[in-house]
Amino acid sequence: MRVRRIHANSLIFLLIGLRVAAIPLTSVSVRAVLLAIGLGLAGRALTVYPVCLLFRFSTWAIPHARAARPLVGGLRGALALALALALPPSFPLHDEILITAFGVVVFAVVVQGLTMPWLLLMLKFSRENETARRKN
Repeated sequence: MRVRRIHANSLIFLLIGLRVAAIPLTSVSVRAVLLAIGLGLAGRALTVYPVCLLFRFSTWAIPHARAARPLVGGLRGALALALALALPPSFPLHDEILITAFGVVVFAVVVQGLTMPWLLLMLKFSRENETARRKN
């Protein structure tokens, strides 16, 4: 099952790469991509932190430092790319949506992916701590 997921993600990234390569990048401003990245991060924060607050007095309480992991670690880009690819070419702003989705996913995979080890070190995450926490 995991291999199928990897193949599906690879195919989606290949398809978006082929489609985006044919679009002139001047059709979308860097500001639009940065705005989409900011809105995506803000949306994650507005969903992750309130849910953590709901459980703060229960046995399922999530420490504040732990809540940062899904905020930064949302490395799922295949769904956004698949949705952007599914739009018909006649859809208004089709090319701009494709390029913006691609820019957001590149940011998530490259920037967030490269900073994840640093974040885990800063939050003092380790496999030993995680294993001990799960046993308790």
